[in-house]
Amino acid sequence: MQRTERAAIAQALESARADFHHLLASIPPSAWRQRGPGSAWTVKEELWHIAWGAQFMLDLIRNARRGIGLPKPPMPVADRLNATYTRIRAAWATPRSIAAKYDRVHHAALRQLDSVGEDEWERTVSIFGQQQTLGDLFDGIAHHMDEHAARIRPLLGPGAARQAPAGADPPRPGR
Repeated sequence: MQRTERAAIAQALESARADFHHLLASIPPSAWRQRGPGSAWTVKEELWHIAWGAQFMLDLIRNARRGIGLPKPPMPVADRLNATYTRIRAAWATPRSIAAKYDRVHHAALRQLDSVGEDEWERTVSIFGQQQTLGDLFDGIAHHMDEHAARIRPLLGPGAARQAPAGADPPRPGR
C-alpha cells in the first residue's frame, strides 16, 4: 500500500471520529431515549453500538492480520445476540463513557494502521462469508459509524446533517 493510501485511511478514521463527536455533542438529553425512524434501538443504544462496533472491527483487523477470519453465523441468531448485548451494555452508558470508548478504539486503530506491513494489505480473510482485505476492514469502522449515525440524525432536525465542528476535516466523499 502506498503512503497516500495509508494516509487516506487515517484521514477517513479521523473524519469519522470528528463526525461521531459532532453527532454526540448535537444530541440533547431529551433525545437519548428516542428511537430513530425504522430503528429498534434508542439513540443511546445506537451510539453505544457505534463505539462497540468500532471495537469489533478493530478486533477483526487484529485477527485478519494473523489470517483469522470470522465465519458467517445464522443471521437471526447473530442479530438477536447483537440487539440484546447492545441493550444490556448501553443501559449503563453515558455520553462521556461512549465518547471515551470510541476514542480509545480510534487511537488503537491508528496504531494498528501504522503497524501494518506492506506485505499484509493484499491478504484477504473471510468475514461473514465475504472476502475482505485489511483496507476493507479499516474502512468498515467509518462505514459502520455513518450507517448508524444516519438513523439518529432525523431525530435532531434539519441542522443535524453531517457537519464536523469548525476546524475539522470535511466529510469523506462517497459516504
